[in-house]
Amino acid sequence: MNNSAQKKLISLDKFQKQFQQNLKKAGYDSPEKIINLVQEIKQKIATEHKSKKVAEDKYSCQ
Repeated sequence: MNNSAQKKLISLDKFQKQFQQNLKKAGYDSPEKIINLVQEIKQKIATEHKSKKVAEDKYSCQ
């Protein structure tokens, strides 16, 4: 049995509380900071996706 199958499930309420605590510990203690974090992540994903697409197009044209 792998490790992920051995982990205990926690309630949604407990998960939410732990998630909020971890966000606060990381300095994301306001909705504005969390929104900025999500926007930064989305931008990085879009940039990586675009770079990957450019690389794929470059190699497919050869």
